[in-house]
Amino acid sequence: MRTPSLLALSIALVACASPVTPAPDAGSDAALEASLGACGLPSSGVCRGQTYGYCEGTEVVELDCASTGGRCASIAGADFVACLQPVGASCRTVVPHGSHSHLVFQYCDGPTAGCLQDREGGRCVADLGACVDTDIDSCRGQRIISNCRAGQAIAIDCASIGARCDAAARACVGVPLGAPCDRVRRRCAEGTSCQMNRGDVTGVCVAPGADAGADAAPEAGSDAAVDASSDVSSG
Repeated sequence: MRTPSLLALSIALVACASPVTPAPDAGSDAALEASLGACGLPSSGVCRGQTYGYCEGTEVVELDCASTGGRCASIAGADFVACLQPVGASCRTVVPHGSHSHLVFQYCDGPTAGCLQDREGGRCVADLGACVDTDIDSCRGQRIISNCRAGQAIAIDCASIGARCDAAARACVGVPLGAPCDRVRRRCAEGTSCQMNRGDVTGVCVAPGADAGADAAPEAGSDAAVDASSDVSSG
């Protein structure tokens, strides 16, 4: 009789000693535990009626979506839930933060909906279109995409501030006197400058000499720089 080789015996012993542990079945207690956040809610958030709940560290945070005219639902193409604002509703909020302010953007309701910023603020529109990271800083007609999140676009309506979208400049250019600017995506017309006070999320285009620091870009890391470059978003 042929004697098994040492290699074959070693392989057999390893196979017996190291059983493979199967992944938990979807919906099992183990799988559910793995998907929970530190506060005990699903990491994707949860809807309880029109109340949106999520974890902030070990604390449970709840938002009443209906209080702003929205609803709690999953986002088209994403694996989490949020408060979704209806078309026409506000989707941009300026939040004071110490000596600065920053922008918070809400999600919009609809497969191609997104948040369009204009001269007055920001509102949900139905036709902004799907968005991926490579779309950022591109022009869609007279709109420039400033950020993408969960497939939804945040954009600036250049025409609403009297400017035009320039694909090469990756910005709204030619913003006229008195219109909002930020020196990055909303650039004042030639011969004028963007006057911004420290902590502002946007400034205003002014005549020459009105702003001694007009040619300087927003300070790196400032809220103005964050708003101009990537925006701040929240569900």
